[in-house]
Amino acid sequence: MTPSTTHSLNTVDCTNENIKIAFAQNLVTAASNLSALQFVQREMLEKAAGIVQSFLPFLIESNSKIKRITDVNYVMSQNFQSVLSATNTEYKIDYSKLRISQGNLPAGMVALAKPAPGGIEFSWFKMTSHKTDKAIFVVYCEASNTCIYNIGGVTRNDRAALLEIPQLSGHEVHSWLSFMSDDETQLAPSIYTGVHIIP
Repeated sequence: MTPSTTHSLNTVDCTNENIKIAFAQNLVTAASNLSALQFVQREMLEKAAGIVQSFLPFLIESNSKIKRITDVNYVMSQNFQSVLSATNTEYKIDYSKLRISQGNLPAGMVALAKPAPGGIEFSWFKMTSHKTDKAIFVVYCEASNTCIYNIGGVTRNDRAALLEIPQLSGHEVHSWLSFMSDDETQLAPSIYTGVHIIP
């Protein structure tokens, strides 16, 4: 099945000017005489706090009308449990396990993303009767700790969209696709659509 016309989308940049979160700077208290593992764990928590701060404007907007608070809690708690891991000398973040949304709506099932000049081109098969669901696109650049997103620029029925992010050209980014009901009260589980270098 061939996707319909690819739509070009405006984006929202989750900068620190969008929202001020004090806990990101105060999450971890400096301690003396840290062991190697404690130091790695401290660094990991500080990194996680920075990532959460970057995603917060998106999480607040996308969950503002969600009735099932357990879905919101799941996203936050599950991400800390499954995405972060540490050894004696280093930590890592597995972005493929990062959930940006959770809910009962059907996911995209088959979702693809590929770099395009100054952006990312998303495509998906709708495989559901929820034609008016709003598509959600999220991109995260670890190098600049930048989260950029678009909610509702296209619907599930459109099956393709171009997320323009020229400000991240030349950078490696991670991407996700999800859906929100037309009344914005339900979300689908997010789908990780890969890591890309933006041309």
